[in-house]
Amino acid sequence: MSSRSTLCPHCGQPMTTRHGVRLTRMQCEIFDMIERTGGVGVQPARLAAAIYPGVSNDVALQRVRVTVSHINDRLEETDVRIRFGGWQAPYRVVRIKPYDATADAWESVNDAYRHVRQRVANGGRKGFMEP
Repeated sequence: MSSRSTLCPHCGQPMTTRHGVRLTRMQCEIFDMIERTGGVGVQPARLAAAIYPGVSNDVALQRVRVTVSHINDRLEETDVRIRFGGWQAPYRVVRIKPYDATADAWESVNDAYRHVRQRVANGGRKGFMEP
């Protein structure tokens, strides 16, 4: 984890680098709290209470969700994401497999050929254009 600090070119707020991406102080706090828990993760309510003490639970949870979304937007160019498994599931920092456009293209081609083979096996070209 790198922690080089720079200033935002728009507002002058200090920004710190995590995984090669610049984050605000609040984003860094939330990211670091989630990352420190490792594979266990941190419950959203606990994270909201720690980051936003004195704020209602609903408002704090919404702020955390929005901030995590912004962090993930910034992390889009890396192989790191914050994952959330749904209601009462913990936030976790995970590494994802890089996107492979070639594999997706071949998957689409294979699906198209599979569709044609099924149509041919079901009576040739008859009904070929039907869904």
